Amino acid sequence: MSRDSPSTYESAANSDLFRNCLERLALKRLFADLGLDRDVTVDDSQLRRAAWIASLLANSDDNDHRQLAVSFAILAYHHMDGEIGKDLYRNYLFTIMSRLGNVPVVQSYFEDEAETAVSAGPSGPNDPEDGIPETLKYELRGTEAHYSVLTDDTDAEGLDDLILTRFQKNVWEELADGRDTAFSGPTSSGKSFLVRKYIEYLSATRAEFCGLYLVPSRALIAEVSAELVNKLPDFVPVRTEVVNSSEPAETVVYVLTPERALGLLESSDDIDLDFCFVDEIQSVEKSERGPLFEFVLDSVIGAWPEAQIVGAGPFVKNVASPIDDAKTYIYDQPSEESDVEEVETTYSPVYRLQSEFTFKPRSNKLKLTVGDQTSFKAERKIERPNDVTFSTVKGNKSETVRAFAELYREGDPLLVYAETVSRAEDLAERIADDRETNNSRFPDLVSFLREELTESYPLSKCLQSGVAYHHGGVPPFARSEIESLYRNGEIDTIVSTTTLLEGVNLPAGKILVVDHTVGGEKGDELTPFQLQNLVGRVGRVGKRLHGQVLYVDHNDDRWASNHVGGITRKEIQPVTTEVLGKRPEAVVNLLDSPLHLTPSGSKRSTAVFLKSRYLIDPDQTRRFVLWRLEQSEESNVEEYLKRILYGLQALRERLDVPVRVVEQNPGVDPDVVENMFREIRDDPSAWVVHPEHIAPDLRDLIERLDDVAALVPKGRREEQAETRTHDTSTLAELAAGWLQEKDYKTLVTVNELNDVSELLRTLRQDVRYALSKYIKVVGDTLEHVDTSGVAPKAVKFTQRLNLYFEHGTSSEATLRLMNLGFSRSVALRLTLLDELPTRSKIENYLTDPNTQLNSFVEHRINRHGIGE
Repeated sequence: MSRDSPSTYESAANSDLFRNCLERLALKRLFADLGLDRDVTVDDSQLRRAAWIASLLANSDDNDHRQLAVSFAILAYHHMDGEIGKDLYRNYLFTIMSRLGNVPVVQSYFEDEAETAVSAGPSGPNDPEDGIPETLKYELRGTEAHYSVLTDDTDAEGLDDLILTRFQKNVWEELADGRDTAFSGPTSSGKSFLVRKYIEYLSATRAEFCGLYLVPSRALIAEVSAELVNKLPDFVPVRTEVVNSSEPAETVVYVLTPERALGLLESSDDIDLDFCFVDEIQSVEKSERGPLFEFVLDSVIGAWPEAQIVGAGPFVKNVASPIDDAKTYIYDQPSEESDVEEVETTYSPVYRLQSEFTFKPRSNKLKLTVGDQTSFKAERKIERPNDVTFSTVKGNKSETVRAFAELYREGDPLLVYAETVSRAEDLAERIADDRETNNSRFPDLVSFLREELTESYPLSKCLQSGVAYHHGGVPPFARSEIESLYRNGEIDTIVSTTTLLEGVNLPAGKILVVDHTVGGEKGDELTPFQLQNLVGRVGRVGKRLHGQVLYVDHNDDRWASNHVGGITRKEIQPVTTEVLGKRPEAVVNLLDSPLHLTPSGSKRSTAVFLKSRYLIDPDQTRRFVLWRLEQSEESNVEEYLKRILYGLQALRERLDVPVRVVEQNPGVDPDVVENMFREIRDDPSAWVVHPEHIAPDLRDLIERLDDVAALVPKGRREEQAETRTHDTSTLAELAAGWLQEKDYKTLVTVNELNDVSELLRTLRQDVRYALSKYIKVVGDTLEHVDTSGVAPKAVKFTQRLNLYFEHGTSSEATLRLMNLGFSRSVALRLTLLDELPTRSKIENYLTDPNTQLNSFVEHRINRHGIGE
């Protein structure tokens, strides 16, 4: 064979027979799933020959070849479903999965069948009823042994028989050796599962262990913390907030967003962090929050140099780069070679069919373009649905979604993407209107929603039709319950926003995408990477081996045509690199004055964190700026480095605020912090809130904050304001009610709020984020000024006020409950008097015969493994 001749694997992968057979299997599966009456024949002799080719490809180390093998095996198995040869192709699927190192996939999908195959083993009987040949049992047992993790030295339940996939085993070996590691794989590759198991392993094998699981959004805190609580032993507390760092636990796992992780960094002298996992590490690219992600990662590495740092993301070529970069500019003499181990795969054990439905004007036919991860692509013409036309698709996306959701609702659960929060709610209501309402569905959840919110809250009606919507503004208790109901198949349709891109686990059989933007008509288009990450929710290990992605477009805008088939990989480029490389002049211009009237965005957030970084550590910041400029396309590196450093030095010279306050609040413009510091220093009594005078004191405080930080739109342009609330009096009324533990039904009566959905969005953005952020500056500043003439109780209360605002309570007992993972709505129903609750106290409270609980509250408590 000549050097340029294709390898045996390449020849097999490009075999016309194999490719033709794979295409026909894919089309047959698609038409069957969508209920389309199209006859696609698959020749049995070709199927058997193609099966031999796929068996060969399963032994290749090339991810593309491996993807072809698993795709064929899954499709062949489903092709024979109900046929005489089903057992044969089930065994064939076992064999292919085994050779690909995917025994856990087989075990989770086939459960008892796979367990029988492995447990009987090569020394067991060849039971003719299980239909599994002796030779296959040998192979499965051997593969299981090869991919087993030896953790017999631990007492952790479930770790003594941990069996991983090939990809997971490669990652585990790096982790278990204590190396800093970054790994990239599809959403179905089990990244989060692996990290949770590793945290279990560390907590079981170390006398003391402190871990940080950094999640990209608040929506993920409840999901991740609940998973850990249910798996970790009782002596390992899981915390979702740094409430009292002066009493650190010897062993603890924190599940925090970057914003909450700042509290951990403040306590770095009291906490000995052993392990940090950064989920969705590509978040350093985000326009506004990217610099915060980067700052927290850099600070963790700098504060705890001995801690093991681990990051993960989907389909990323340079997944280790954020950790590598940090180690380059944090230290004066960085290592010349990377010490971060990188493990990547594009292979997925789940098969995804992607279909583009393209509507044409004045035609009863539509074009159907089909593809998958193996880059196969085929086109067919099919009958247009009667109630969806070209005009509908082009001019009425809501009606298009409604019609497609009804057409293809049968079978596997459906996930619908919505570009905005309001669109998600509207679409869910439209879809629910087509369904039969069952008032006996989810009575406890629906009743609790109506008690907490209002009788008219649309989610209640949607749920009774088997439909829900999902976004960051849905109350945490409802969002978590919806996710559970959907995973269990009790809800068959969810309409969701980009919360899916944050890694929320919502496994779907089908996903429908009609609009490819974020934020609607004025928003940006989803990038190919974002869209791929979105549709990665289709088909998840343990639930289903295949899924469908349905794109709908029209001839005048075939936006989906480039997204059908293949895999998109990307390189991480932090937003700070993008801004400093392409807009360094804009950054220079933002360094010489306060930024509170500058519209939010990547330029402002980059400038804010540059200012804060420089005040905290000038030398490191110089290395940081130089590194980012060198990594960008900027040619005048030395000139812009000089100008940026000049601006930052001028900043340092004009500020009097203690650096500690800036360090505690790096996301707030230091010039604004300086202005607040001067006013608080001059009259601290005007900046505190007395717990017995919450409403009037808050009104005064928010007016002062508005003067300094431009909180509300009144008197200025909307893009210059931090909040949606129009004036300070409305914001103060809402904030006071939230702090005083009023329920949503009461809070919705506040002026300007049209409905509960608007209330929830306003609380999330204005009170829990913007107001909390600036209140924290006030509390931290009070530590550095003379407060001898101020009531100590008011000072202490104000210093905790940002935590109270984020959680919606001023009760330390309720705050402790929420730190255990309970939502506000559930925690407020637990009347534990004034005691600070612990797990044992909660258990005693629940077993007390005098305790009477709402049935839904009791259910939520049991979900946390308490009280069962």
